[in-house]
Amino acid sequence: MANTEFAEFLKLKKERETLRNHVDWDHRKAIWLGKIDELLQSVQNWLAPYKNPEEGEPLLDYITGEIEIYEEQIGSYRVPTMTIRFGSEDVRLTPKGLVILGGFGRIDMIGPLGSVMIVLNDSDKLPTPQFQVPSPGKTFPPPPPVPKKTSIEEQMSRSSWYFVPPNQRRVMLLVTEESFLEMLRSMVRP
Repeated sequence: MANTEFAEFLKLKKERETLRNHVDWDHRKAIWLGKIDELLQSVQNWLAPYKNPEEGEPLLDYITGEIEIYEEQIGSYRVPTMTIRFGSEDVRLTPKGLVILGGFGRIDMIGPLGSVMIVLNDSDKLPTPQFQVPSPGKTFPPPPPVPKKTSIEEQMSRSSWYFVPPNQRRVMLLVTEESFLEMLRSMVRP
Protein backbone atom coordinates (compact mmCIF):
# COMPACT_ATOMS: atom_id res chain seq x y z
CA MET A 1 0.00 0.00 0.00
CA ALA A 2 1.40 3.40 -1.00
CA ASN A 3 2.10 6.07 1.61
CA THR A 4 -0.31 8.93 0.81
CA GLU A 5 1.86 11.61 2.42
CA PHE A 6 4.83 10.54 0.33
CA ALA A 7 2.67 10.42 -2.80
CA GLU A 8 1.48 14.00 -2.10
CA PHE A 9 5.12 15.05 -1.60
CA LEU A 10 6.06 13.56 -4.98
CA LYS A 11 3.12 15.27 -6.72
CA LEU A 12 4.07 18.63 -5.21
CA LYS A 13 7.71 18.14 -6.22
CA LYS A 14 6.68 17.32 -9.79
CA GLU A 15 4.45 20.44 -9.95
CA ARG A 16 7.30 22.64 -8.72
CA GLU A 17 9.73 21.19 -11.23
CA THR A 18 7.21 21.77 -14.02
CA LEU A 19 6.87 25.40 -12.92
CA ARG A 20 10.65 25.77 -12.70
CA ASN A 21 11.01 24.52 -16.28
CA HIS A 22 8.60 27.25 -17.48
CA VAL A 23 10.54 30.19 -16.06
CA ASP A 24 11.31 32.90 -18.62
CA TRP A 25 14.95 33.39 -17.60
CA ASP A 26 15.62 35.82 -20.46
CA HIS A 27 12.87 38.12 -19.19
CA ARG A 28 14.14 37.92 -15.60
CA LYS A 29 17.68 38.59 -16.76
CA ALA A 30 16.51 41.65 -18.71
CA ILE A 31 14.77 43.05 -15.61
CA TRP A 32 17.84 42.30 -13.47
CA LEU A 33 20.18 44.05 -15.92
CA GLY A 34 17.82 47.02 -16.07
CA LYS A 35 17.80 47.25 -12.26
CA ILE A 36 21.61 47.17 -12.19
CA ASP A 37 21.73 49.97 -14.79
CA GLU A 38 19.26 52.03 -12.73
CA LEU A 39 21.35 51.64 -9.57
CA LEU A 40 24.63 52.50 -11.30
CA GLN A 41 23.02 55.54 -12.94
CA SER A 42 21.80 56.71 -9.51
CA VAL A 43 25.30 56.24 -8.09
CA GLN A 44 26.76 58.29 -10.96
CA ASN A 45 24.24 61.06 -10.25
CA TRP A 46 25.03 61.00 -6.52
CA LEU A 47 28.78 61.15 -7.19
CA ALA A 48 28.66 63.77 -9.98
CA PRO A 49 29.22 66.78 -7.65
CA TYR A 50 32.42 65.15 -6.36
CA LYS A 51 33.68 63.99 -9.76
CA ASN A 52 33.00 67.33 -11.45
CA PRO A 53 32.90 69.99 -8.71
CA GLU A 54 31.96 73.52 -9.71
CA GLU A 55 35.27 74.72 -8.25
CA GLY A 56 38.55 72.93 -7.70
CA GLU A 57 39.92 69.53 -8.56
CA PRO A 58 37.83 66.34 -8.71
CA LEU A 59 37.53 64.62 -5.33
CA LEU A 60 36.91 61.16 -6.76
CA ASP A 61 36.49 59.35 -10.02
CA TYR A 62 34.48 56.38 -11.18
CA ILE A 63 34.90 53.96 -14.02
CA THR A 64 32.22 51.72 -15.47
CA GLY A 65 32.92 48.44 -17.15
CA GLU A 66 31.57 44.95 -17.70
CA ILE A 67 32.38 41.47 -16.52
CA GLU A 68 31.02 38.10 -17.51
CA ILE A 69 29.23 36.00 -14.91
CA TYR A 70 27.79 32.51 -15.12
CA GLU A 71 24.60 31.21 -13.55
CA GLU A 72 23.38 27.65 -13.95
CA GLN A 73 19.85 28.57 -15.04
CA ILE A 74 20.92 31.41 -17.36
CA GLY A 75 24.40 30.59 -18.60
CA SER A 76 27.13 33.18 -19.21
CA TYR A 77 26.22 36.81 -19.66
CA ARG A 78 27.75 40.26 -19.25
CA VAL A 79 26.89 42.63 -16.41
CA PRO A 80 27.87 46.26 -15.80
CA THR A 81 30.29 47.11 -12.99
CA MET A 82 31.59 50.28 -11.39
CA THR A 83 34.83 51.16 -9.64
CA ILE A 84 34.91 54.30 -7.52
CA ARG A 85 38.40 55.78 -7.00
CA PHE A 86 39.48 57.80 -3.96
CA GLY A 87 43.12 58.63 -4.63
CA SER A 88 44.85 55.26 -4.33
CA GLU A 89 41.84 53.34 -2.96
CA ASP A 90 39.01 51.72 -4.91
CA VAL A 91 35.50 50.60 -4.01
CA ARG A 92 34.02 48.15 -6.49
CA LEU A 93 30.37 47.45 -7.27
CA THR A 94 30.26 43.95 -8.74
CA PRO A 95 27.05 42.08 -9.58
CA LYS A 96 27.15 38.48 -8.33
CA GLY A 97 23.96 37.04 -9.75
CA LEU A 98 20.24 37.07 -10.27
CA VAL A 99 19.50 33.70 -8.67
CA ILE A 100 20.00 34.17 -4.94
CA LEU A 101 18.22 33.21 -1.74
CA GLY A 102 16.22 36.01 -0.16
CA GLY A 103 16.11 38.40 -3.10
CA PHE A 104 16.06 38.96 -6.83
CA GLY A 105 19.75 39.64 -7.34
CA ARG A 106 22.91 40.69 -5.55
CA ILE A 107 25.72 43.19 -6.02
CA ASP A 108 28.80 43.20 -3.78
CA MET A 109 30.27 46.54 -2.73
CA ILE A 110 33.90 45.90 -1.77
CA GLY A 111 36.44 48.39 -0.47
CA PRO A 112 39.74 48.34 1.40
CA LEU A 113 38.00 48.36 4.80
CA GLY A 114 35.18 45.92 4.16
CA SER A 115 32.31 44.79 2.02
CA VAL A 116 28.53 44.79 2.01
CA MET A 117 25.91 43.02 -0.08
CA ILE A 118 23.36 45.06 -1.98
CA VAL A 119 20.27 42.94 -2.55
CA LEU A 120 17.35 43.58 -4.88
CA ASN A 121 14.26 42.87 -2.80
CA ASP A 122 10.51 43.33 -3.02
CA SER A 123 9.79 46.69 -1.41
CA ASP A 124 6.04 46.03 -1.23
CA LYS A 125 6.13 42.90 0.91
CA LEU A 126 3.12 42.77 3.14
CA PRO A 127 3.77 42.29 6.83
CA THR A 128 2.70 38.97 8.31
CA PRO A 129 -0.84 39.40 9.66
CA GLN A 130 -1.07 39.30 13.44
CA PHE A 131 -4.10 37.66 15.02
CA GLN A 132 -5.27 37.93 18.60
CA VAL A 133 -7.32 35.30 20.31
CA PRO A 134 -10.66 36.92 21.21
CA SER A 135 -11.82 36.91 24.77
CA PRO A 136 -14.52 34.38 25.75
CA GLY A 137 -17.85 35.05 24.10
CA LYS A 138 -16.30 37.10 21.28
CA THR A 139 -15.86 35.93 17.71
CA PHE A 140 -12.71 35.92 15.65
CA PRO A 141 -12.24 38.91 13.36
CA PRO A 142 -12.47 38.11 9.67
CA PRO A 143 -9.12 37.19 8.10
CA PRO A 144 -7.40 39.88 6.08
CA PRO A 145 -7.94 39.72 2.32
CA VAL A 146 -5.53 37.48 0.48
CA PRO A 147 -3.25 39.65 -1.66
CA LYS A 148 -3.37 39.09 -5.39
CA LYS A 149 -0.61 36.74 -6.47
CA THR A 150 1.93 38.61 -8.59
CA SER A 151 4.54 37.08 -10.81
CA ILE A 152 8.22 37.07 -9.88
CA GLU A 153 8.84 39.40 -12.82
CA GLU A 154 6.28 41.91 -11.47
CA GLN A 155 7.85 41.71 -8.03
CA MET A 156 11.32 42.22 -9.51
CA SER A 157 10.14 45.25 -11.49
CA ARG A 158 8.88 47.04 -8.39
CA SER A 159 11.76 45.96 -6.16
CA SER A 160 14.33 48.24 -4.56
CA TRP A 161 17.97 47.88 -3.60
CA TYR A 162 18.90 47.27 0.04
CA PHE A 163 22.20 47.06 1.90
CA VAL A 164 22.58 43.87 3.93
CA PRO A 165 25.40 44.46 6.43
CA PRO A 166 27.79 41.55 7.17
CA ASN A 167 26.73 39.42 10.15
CA GLN A 168 23.31 41.11 10.19
CA ARG A 169 21.38 39.14 7.57
CA ARG A 170 18.02 40.21 9.04
CA VAL A 171 18.81 43.92 8.72
CA MET A 172 18.13 45.68 5.44
CA LEU A 173 18.80 49.35 4.77
CA LEU A 174 17.24 50.97 1.70
CA VAL A 175 19.88 52.25 -0.73
CA THR A 176 19.43 56.01 -0.97
CA GLU A 177 21.90 58.77 -1.74
CA GLU A 178 22.50 59.31 1.98
CA SER A 179 22.91 55.62 2.87
CA PHE A 180 25.11 55.00 -0.18
CA LEU A 181 27.50 57.87 0.60
CA GLU A 182 27.72 56.76 4.24
CA MET A 183 28.42 53.14 3.24
CA LEU A 184 31.00 54.33 0.70
CA ARG A 185 32.71 56.45 3.34
CA SER A 186 32.91 53.47 5.71
CA MET A 187 34.83 51.40 3.15
CA VAL A 188 37.87 53.66 2.70
CA ARG A 189 40.48 55.03 5.06
CA PRO A 190 39.84 58.57 6.33
